[in-house]
Amino acid sequence: MARLCQCRYGNYEPLLSPHDLCPAANKAAIDSLEAANTALYQKDRPLDELNRSADFEKTIATAVFEWSKTDGYDNTTPFSLPAGEGLWVPTPPGLFKAALPNWGKNRLLVSGSDMGTDQQEPIPYSIAPSSAYYVQVKEVYDISKSLTPEQKTIALFWADDPDGKSYGGGHWMSILNQVLALQKPPLDVATLAYAQMGIACSEAAICIFKEKYKYNGCRPVTYIRTVMNEPSWNALIATPPHPEYPSGHALISGAAAQTLTQLFGANYTFTDNSYRLVGFPGRLYHSFEEAAIEAGNSRVYAGIHYRQSCDVSREQGKLIARNVAQKVKFKR
Repeated sequence: MARLCQCRYGNYEPLLSPHDLCPAANKAAIDSLEAANTALYQKDRPLDELNRSADFEKTIATAVFEWSKTDGYDNTTPFSLPAGEGLWVPTPPGLFKAALPNWGKNRLLVSGSDMGTDQQEPIPYSIAPSSAYYVQVKEVYDISKSLTPEQKTIALFWADDPDGKSYGGGHWMSILNQVLALQKPPLDVATLAYAQMGIACSEAAICIFKEKYKYNGCRPVTYIRTVMNEPSWNALIATPPHPEYPSGHALISGAAAQTLTQLFGANYTFTDNSYRLVGFPGRLYHSFEEAAIEAGNSRVYAGIHYRQSCDVSREQGKLIARNVAQKVKFKR
């Protein structure tokens, strides 16, 4: 779909061409799978039935793709950063331009999924050492100076890419994959789970960027280097190129965890093995909410978000997921 863009880490340019969205190796793998399935189905279904089914499938896919082009995605309108004290500026080390400034204008998949989810305003900017704003930045700074091995592990486990610029949705889809592999539900139950999770995370992503470019809050690295006079300070992972408030990871984690809670229960114990192949041991959680809290905290440990941003964002994500569950009724 037009909305479903992959972003190049570094410059965050959307990859919208069919070639970029489906490189040759991926396309070859998909074609191979389709051919294998067709050969399998031909054993007990007539060829004309298979051809009619394939044509119908393509008609549906085309209709969905054409509808997606009207979702409001805008990658051409120039974005001018507002200037002023406490507002976002490009951050080191890359100093990249603002990413996805118009993403918040996209059409929601579910009308009203954002009802009642407007966030409280962030803590007012201040350079006074006695202010609440200074205190929240100092917490990030103090943690960075005494980061425990466990906190570092959490920060890197939830970074989800080498530069820390993922929004967390893919990680939660990995968790859903693992849960389904254990539960082995009927196909309709698994399909519903993927659909509900995907919709909730998509709606959350729109709300994230709508709010980010409403408040345009500066990142910890900017404040710590200038106001706190620590010009060599760096976050543990690269600061993503967009404003601080709200936290994308926390908001999407809230939406994803709430969706999984609605599907599998509030006290579902699981081990997340998403990154065993790259050396991270599995992490044990006693609920999806516990994992979402840790995902939000990871951004504080990483030095790229303030704690209130993560706490408030997680709650907003939960509300979005509840709205989606209430408004979208799936039929068997």
